[in-house]
This record gives sequence, C-alpha cells and structure tokens, in this order.
Amino acid sequence: MAAQRADPESTLRLTRRLLALRRRSAALRAGAYRELRLGDGLLAYERRSGEERVVVVINFDSRERRISGLPPELRLTLATGPASGGLTLAGVSAAVLSDRSF
Repeated sequence: MAAQRADPESTLRLTRRLLALRRRSAALRAGAYRELRLGDGLLAYERRSGEERVVVVINFDSRERRISGLPPELRLTLATGPASGGLTLAGVSAAVLSDRSF
C-alpha cells in the first residue's frame, strides 16, 4: 500500500482522483445519462446536470485511437493513460472531459 501511495501513476492514486472528481461534479453524481456512438471498440457517454456536462470515453481497443465527434468546448479533465491533442487515447485507456475546470 505504501508503494501505491507513493506512485503518482498507481491504481490507488487514479481511484482517488476519480472519486474526488465525482465528488466535485453534479453531472457525474446524478446527471442525466446519454450514450454516445463514437465507433467500434469505444464506449462513450455523456452525463449532464444543469449547465455542467461531462463526457467519458473508454478505448477498449489495444491500439491508439483518435476520437472524433466530441464537442470542441470539452477539455481533458483526467485520463488513465497517455492522451493528447483533440483527443487521441492510448490503447486500453479512458478519458474524462468536461466543459468546466475541476
């Protein structure tokens, strides 16, 4: 457990960041759910509460994927692995995007 606490890339630290994000986001806690169809090998959904919008994209493919079709006002909030520009996700990784800063 001490090694997990010390490693900023550990599963424990990721879980804590995800839980903290959920606590700060009304959309993630209780927002309306809408599935987004972005392509094979991807699971994507939007959660919305009032003016707040959060999109979660999960890449189940083993290869890197360029994600298109996302609203341009969304910003990367958290990723489980390498993610870059517009939105390119590493294989078997996920990203949380939002129109707010958390």
